[in-house]
Amino acid sequence: MRHFLRNATHQHLTHGELITKFFTKTDIAVEKDITALFSILSCDDTWKIYRRYQDYHLLHLAITEADCPRLPRDDGLTVPLVAVNRVASQLMLDIKMSQLASWTTSILIYDESVDTETVQRIITSLSLPTLGRERSAAPVAVFKVNDTQREWERRASIMKLLKDFPVNRLGSNFIVAVSHEVVGVIMEVCKAVGLSHPETQWLYVIADSDAIINMSAFTSLLSEGENIAFVHNSRSSGVECEGGLLCHVHELLQSFVEALGVVIEDEEDFISQVSTEEWNAIQPSKRKRRSTLLDLMKAQLIETGRCDSCLTWTLEAGDTWGLEYQEHEEEETGQKIVRRLNPVGRWSPRDGLSMSSHLFPHLRKGFVGRDLTIISFHNPPWQIIKHNDTSQITEYKGLIFKIIDQLAENLNFRYTVIFPANNIPGWTNDSSLMKDSEDNRTRAFLVTDRIIEILRRKKVFLAAGAFVVTPNRKTLVNFTMPVSIQTATLLTARPREVSRALIFMHPFTYGTWACIATLIVMVTPVLNYFHRHSPYYEYYSKDNVKGGLSSHYNCLWYLYGALMQQGGMHLPEADSGRIIVGAWWLVVLVIVTSYGGNLVAFLTFPKYEVAVTNLEELLTRRGTVSWGILKDTATEQHLKEMDYPKYKSLFEGATIHEEQDDDLVSRVRSGSHVFIEWKLNLLKIMKKEFLSKNSCDFALGDEEFLEEQVAMMMQFGSPYLGLVNRELRRMHQAGLIYKWYLEYLPRKDRCWTTNRLLQATTHTVNLDDMQGSFFVLGLGCAFAMVLICMEQCYHTYKISKEKRVIKPFAS
Repeated sequence: MRHFLRNATHQHLTHGELITKFFTKTDIAVEKDITALFSILSCDDTWKIYRRYQDYHLLHLAITEADCPRLPRDDGLTVPLVAVNRVASQLMLDIKMSQLASWTTSILIYDESVDTETVQRIITSLSLPTLGRERSAAPVAVFKVNDTQREWERRASIMKLLKDFPVNRLGSNFIVAVSHEVVGVIMEVCKAVGLSHPETQWLYVIADSDAIINMSAFTSLLSEGENIAFVHNSRSSGVECEGGLLCHVHELLQSFVEALGVVIEDEEDFISQVSTEEWNAIQPSKRKRRSTLLDLMKAQLIETGRCDSCLTWTLEAGDTWGLEYQEHEEEETGQKIVRRLNPVGRWSPRDGLSMSSHLFPHLRKGFVGRDLTIISFHNPPWQIIKHNDTSQITEYKGLIFKIIDQLAENLNFRYTVIFPANNIPGWTNDSSLMKDSEDNRTRAFLVTDRIIEILRRKKVFLAAGAFVVTPNRKTLVNFTMPVSIQTATLLTARPREVSRALIFMHPFTYGTWACIATLIVMVTPVLNYFHRHSPYYEYYSKDNVKGGLSSHYNCLWYLYGALMQQGGMHLPEADSGRIIVGAWWLVVLVIVTSYGGNLVAFLTFPKYEVAVTNLEELLTRRGTVSWGILKDTATEQHLKEMDYPKYKSLFEGATIHEEQDDDLVSRVRSGSHVFIEWKLNLLKIMKKEFLSKNSCDFALGDEEFLEEQVAMMMQFGSPYLGLVNRELRRMHQAGLIYKWYLEYLPRKDRCWTTNRLLQATTHTVNLDDMQGSFFVLGLGCAFAMVLICMEQCYHTYKISKEKRVIKPFAS
């Protein structure tokens, strides 16, 4: 090494001097001004030296033993001395550290093409903790594929291994180290048992490195939506394999000296153009110089390096996501889009992994910006499709499209919307046919069947809509996890205020009024009796006073006047009569106080009609109130399938409406009809009618029933169902879906109050509240007019009768 450094310095380092110090691992003493550190040590010692002098920002060039994790790429170069037949373990270690760092578990499947020692080394490499998980080793589950010459026996063995594989317990990260003949069989079996989907990752390491492999043979076996990658030897035939310690020492030192010479020459040229003070201010830092040297060395090694050139491996990743939904893109470009394997990196013992993309690109980039086809239709507030005057789509809005936009951002795709139609293909790009369907609930339910047919033909990625989950539909398509739970309720006429014409009668019941009248009638003879039979008036010779209450007529009017808190002209003087009158006044006090308090309450808090708030009340009042549901809607379908007696009675007595029209709304407003529908749709009706009439004419029932799950639809067996559900779950947990749902609910207004709140609302007394008193006054005046007419007639009759009688004249 001294001799080689002397010759290399003399040849390439013409503008400076290279000072070299040699140490053993027991007497290392590196100074801070050292530019580079070259080490030939074991793996543990290499990492000890690196950590000891990490803060010195040295360029560390390390040659170490096989299966050793590499130093950070920005700090130096690591060259493990790998034997030709022991490449797999170092390769897997490098892949694990850089590409599979997120794997917490691994499943290794191998066959006879991998020897036992290599398997042990691969297990050790996969179980090493990665950055951030230094204290926890990654568990590895190991399975061996039985070697057999017969194709069907091999397939049966693999089927037995992978069928009902415990993914939940062992994980979904598979590494398959087998010969190229077994790769295709495992891929076919994985597809058959349902292990090829976006939630699993398959890395195939083709172990028979001497075989000539045609990778295009595997592209036809790629499945939609799987994460798959291949690693295979890519050396050219006839290439001599030169390697070993001295070969790598010479290459590293040669490239270092050449890179150092270039850096020194550039710095000297720059120094000659500035002053010493300026150079001290702008000279590159030690870290910057290390980065420059490292870049120059890598470029030199790639261009002229020959050590272990026969041990070059290629990494290829499957491009599989979203290609099944590219029919419109194929029509535009005129080229058929197929699944393929894309080179994403190379590996060699000296350079390690050189990646142009991630080993599993779909995990990082999702659908890699592909344009996916989805189907939808205008159905506010779930899907809102806005048009301009020329029927061109200007915007997609609504809760469902909020979710779709978030999915597109998280999974990295664009989307094109098509619409169901009655033509031969079953769909169209013209959404103007949907513009007038805002309130057509029947149509929104029936169009689902057409969308299901399109999904079953696998033409679209996703059906973007609020579709009701039913058992029959579950047999035809896959539903995502629910985006909302919708319940049905009652739409009734808003309870009207009870007439206040007779409000003065409301403080007491009719029975109480009858008792008071009876009491007056009963006390009248009692008071008269005590007044007439008391000896008080005879003893004190007050016969002239006795005459006032001696009449039942006068006693009745006295008691009535006392009840009105007015009293009368005549009062009893006897103690017995006074006790009766005093007791009566106590009764009057209780009656008047109770009446006054209750009357104030009735005047202050209005009373409303009894509303229908639940199904029990509705069924009880079936003789006076009818109810109805829309035809061909989720509510009708659900009621048909219910076995509970209450719901059976509800469906049997319901009126089936063909559509939601003004006549239906008018019937509900009149109070004779109740409409049963989703609460969300009823809120829309209430809002629309409020804006139209500027009055609150409707109310919702308190009971919510017939819970319906609302979800989007995907084709049956879609590999992306779990992926979409995972994103929806995150949106639910973050509260995004609930937030968007509230945004598209009808805005609250003064009609958003319940019946209970109406009962508790205070009220200012007005003329309507006092009209009863005027009615009583008018009734009293009318009755008085009748009486005065009767009195006048009687008086006239008496005078005419007296005139007809001949009276004797006496002087």
